[in-house]
Amino acid sequence: MEYLLKALAVLLVAAGGSFIQRVTGFGFGIFAMIFLPYITGHYIEATVLSSAMSLISTIYVSFEYRKNIKWKLVLPCVICSMVTTVLAVKFMSGKSSDILCALLGGVLIFLSIYYIFWSGNLKPRESLPASAVAGGLSGIMGSLFAMAGPPMVIYLTGVTTSKLDYIATIQCFFCLNGIFTLGVKAFAGYFTLEVVKLAIPGIAGLFAGNFIGGKGYDRLDSAKLKKAIYIFMAVSGAVTLINSLLKLFGK
Repeated sequence: MEYLLKALAVLLVAAGGSFIQRVTGFGFGIFAMIFLPYITGHYIEATVLSSAMSLISTIYVSFEYRKNIKWKLVLPCVICSMVTTVLAVKFMSGKSSDILCALLGGVLIFLSIYYIFWSGNLKPRESLPASAVAGGLSGIMGSLFAMAGPPMVIYLTGVTTSKLDYIATIQCFFCLNGIFTLGVKAFAGYFTLEVVKLAIPGIAGLFAGNFIGGKGYDRLDSAKLKKAIYIFMAVSGAVTLINSLLKLFGK
């Protein structure tokens, strides 16, 4: 019975995250990580589960738009993300879920503030240092919080020349980075049977949310939906941070 409740919860979270991703173009990992640590009861398993589910969609989109992938943009970012991924996974080892959840809460608050007030203000140019920073930060955020998107979104929106090139290139990065991250976490022993069992209903939720989002794409005001998500992120981040700090200092 416990597994069925968890499976249903993961299905709904995956459906909600993929729906948001389909309508707004971002947000699966951000949305999923608001809920998954509470569902799994183990923070690192939650990051693995989120990454595993999102990887399915990135593989599909990367293959669909493979002709538009800009490899000269992808490869430097992927190489840098691999380095920081290994370091971040080592950092996670031995850390309590409360500490990691506190970090997650802080990141959610920061991202919500950035998206509300500063989104679109940064205009990076294509360069190896910029690739290193974007890829490195993405590796850290993807490993610790299953949110590899924000640094790469900022970088690739500034250096790609068309929407198709942007979609293909960023999804290719997510695909390669996701495979490597899951491999590192599997090697560290974090890819458990529980993750596999919960990923199955999650994949079903992915397809359902993507289908519903596709049907409602033209009818919804994506700008208003984004603002609602940002506010929800800020509130969820604050609750997560406060609860985690109370547990840490109450021990």
